[in-house]
Amino acid sequence: MIEENTPNINCLECGAENNAFSSNCWLCYTIIIKAAESVEPDEEVQVEPPAFARKLNQDVSRFAFFMLSLGLAVVGVGIGLLNPGMLIPFVLFVCAPMIAIGVAVRRGMTSTNFTAATVSSVFTYLFLALLLAIAALIGLFVLCLSISAFSR
Repeated sequence: MIEENTPNINCLECGAENNAFSSNCWLCYTIIIKAAESVEPDEEVQVEPPAFARKLNQDVSRFAFFMLSLGLAVVGVGIGLLNPGMLIPFVLFVCAPMIAIGVAVRRGMTSTNFTAATVSSVFTYLFLALLLAIAALIGLFVLCLSISAFSR
């Protein structure tokens, strides 16, 4: 007897109902599916991510790019207030590469290519972790500056 929650397939020889994962019929022992016929070795199988994963990647990439832009703007304002002469090097050497990387990662995450989307997802999470670490260090630095200013 076959369990009700497993998929079934009928034998082409005798018509007996078999588990879809069986290689031989349980009644006549005929080979149900030959391994060589199921997938050709030269054939490339394309894996499409499900629709919800594509939407999730779009949402995550939008959020990551927004947080990147917001973080750069806040740090840029802080640099502009503390030392206006450092604002131009900050924009050229920090903002431009960070935005370029953010755009590239966002493109990869919204790509229909499964491998590119997966790699971009991993890099996005690493990138977000790096941004959080940088934000924490900047916050700690500002806290230390404010404590030293009040202790004088």
